[in-house]
Amino acid sequence: MPGASADHPLREAACLAHTVPGVTLRLHCHSGAELLVSYSCLGADLDPCRLRATLLHERVSGVQRLDAAVTRVEIVAGVRPLGIGLYERHTADADERWFVTTLAAEQVAAALADGPDHFHTVIKPDPELGVNAVCIRPLAAPAHQVNAAELDEAAVWAVSAALAAEVATELGALTHPARIDTSRPAPSKPTPRKEHP
Repeated sequence: MPGASADHPLREAACLAHTVPGVTLRLHCHSGAELLVSYSCLGADLDPCRLRATLLHERVSGVQRLDAAVTRVEIVAGVRPLGIGLYERHTADADERWFVTTLAAEQVAAALADGPDHFHTVIKPDPELGVNAVCIRPLAAPAHQVNAAELDEAAVWAVSAALAAEVATELGALTHPARIDTSRPAPSKPTPRKEHP
């Protein structure tokens, strides 16, 4: 998961499980307990909707119990990690590549606007969690048959573009923490008072 998103693996895994059909997670906890998160597994401890709702509650309340308890997030089914934050998914229609980013949906669209031909990008926003899942897949009727290597290349380009935009956004926030309003005149300096003996 790219860039700043690496700071929030549980939030991003929750977004992926909530958005991508069939994704199952295993949460490994400090206590040694494991929680299975799935829509489809009968023995699941919770489903992705409940995981997401818990994370949203913790985000609002400021108490990060679950986030603090989880040491590792494992993707069990639904997608296969490829590295650099990319995930592979096979469907009956087409192969897909997914990633999660902290960019806002409009920033994702801008970052990927000049992407490779023959591919379609789908952005699944989750503004409440503060992340977005992004899917890269071949166009329904491409000019030529897209192979897995070309799809991987397009997905690597997309995740790299998103990472660059995340870094630029973070740097912009650091270098310009508050914009100065120059539309109003600066306050005048107080005139020193003369003291009389």
